[in-house]
Amino acid sequence: AGALAMVPGVSLPTRLVNSVQALFEPSGSEMTPPEQLLQGHVIGALGKICLSDATLAKKSVNLFLRELSCTPSPVLRNNVLVVLSDLCVRYTSLIDPHMPMVAMCLRDSNDVVRQHALVLITRLLCTDYVKWKGPLFFRYLVALVDDSPIIREQARNCLLKVLHPKSGNHICHAHLVESLFVLNDYQDHSVYNKFPATEEERARFSLAEDQSKRREVYALLLGECNDEQKFQTTSKLCEEVLGAVADGAIPLESADAVLGDALSEEDAPVFCEEAGIDPSTLTPWPKTK
Repeated sequence: AGALAMVPGVSLPTRLVNSVQALFEPSGSEMTPPEQLLQGHVIGALGKICLSDATLAKKSVNLFLRELSCTPSPVLRNNVLVVLSDLCVRYTSLIDPHMPMVAMCLRDSNDVVRQHALVLITRLLCTDYVKWKGPLFFRYLVALVDDSPIIREQARNCLLKVLHPKSGNHICHAHLVESLFVLNDYQDHSVYNKFPATEEERARFSLAEDQSKRREVYALLLGECNDEQKFQTTSKLCEEVLGAVADGAIPLESADAVLGDALSEEDAPVFCEEAGIDPSTLTPWPKTK
């Protein structure tokens, strides 16, 4: 049915479409291998039918999203990712609001799903079907320090060698300061890290407990900044972090991790060396109690 739906000029009988829909059973428990195989084919077929039927696509998108978040099968999550990616190309406005859920797959428990999500999201960004809106950039950052060396290297190549140049070498600098707040999951700033997100999503993408990975991300972003951007970043850190603390906009006690990333003895070299500043000339920020 899916292959027939892709043939130009072919209109599938309503009975056949209904049969495919009836076979699609959202999963909430483990499936046997034959059941997974059947559901994989059904998801693929229904996705292809949706490409030529906008009404059916609108009715089915929530089913696909539910399957993406609920199925324990990485094979089915992979299949749903492909379908949603294809639908995003055909019906961009229909899928775009759901990109945060698609991006959740960048922290999937399965390496193959994470890698596939990275490839598909990168492709959509490269072709401008998806923009760097909301938290997407910061979700992508976490892939730079993925536990898998293959995914980590692929993410760095995609962001630093493809997507960053495509933006006019702007996105790394533009989001660097906010990354301190997002990666620490600090939510009390008046402007930064104000994206709507579930607790599960925040927890999945938080690097609050892993300072070494946060430092690695900062170093990669700073490495893509030119001298002027590095100077602007230093100035913005002073204004948005130090200035905010001095003005009382950020409570000193609750922003310890953010301040630590910007100014502690361990992290100052990350920003200073990239910005061309001798860190030995800095006075360490006093530790909060």
